[in-house]
Amino acid sequence: MEIQTKVNGYWIKYETIINNSYKYDAATFIYDFYYYGNPGTEYRTYVEFYVEDDGGSETKIVTSLPVTAK
Repeated sequence: MEIQTKVNGYWIKYETIINNSYKYDAATFIYDFYYYGNPGTEYRTYVEFYVEDDGGSETKIVTSLPVTAK
């Protein structure tokens, strides 16, 4: 999971919140945090999910709606 910020129209990594965190045999993974950023800067979260079983694997990327820090 990472925080991204928009620079020149492109989303770039600003800070990594969780790196290589694995939860085996779980349907739900909850992680709660607050991030206060720089006022006027636009941020979003980027999360990459990876699942694997005997039938193969799949990766899904999810981003939040952007918000502007106050």
